[in-house]
Amino acid sequence: MSEDKIPVEQTLLDNLGKISYTLDRAYLSHLERNYGVLPFDENYNKDEQISYVSNIRALRVNRCVFDKEEKVSDCFKNVLGLFANSEDSLALVFRRSPNRTEMFFIVKNVGHGRNEDSKSNIELLADSLRGNFPGTEVEIIEEKNIAV
Repeated sequence: MSEDKIPVEQTLLDNLGKISYTLDRAYLSHLERNYGVLPFDENYNKDEQISYVSNIRALRVNRCVFDKEEKVSDCFKNVLGLFANSEDSLALVFRRSPNRTEMFFIVKNVGHGRNEDSKSNIELLADSLRGNFPGTEVEIIEEKNIAV
């Protein structure tokens, strides 16, 4: 056995606990203790530089339709690929209550006052979702419809 393999084996052994933690979903019993929800404005947007008006847009997915003969992951890759070469952020958010689950896509442009870019990006995202998932119904959320 060569000595150059020993550090690699040691690294693997050191990481086996982390790997099994994820594979066995051991983190589920620790969610309440290790994770929490932090209000966005109080913790990350202290200077209020990020706002919906200037560079954030949201899209509600009212109905998602996909062809069972197609790979859904390929369709999502096409949608996400639109933003692959940009510095903009794209998030998928699920808002769950006892009676229903809502699905949103959020686009955030980098920089201040990127209102026109934000509008273009959310429209592009809406068109891409409709194109990759024919029959899908989406709604761009207007600022006046935001519940605080």
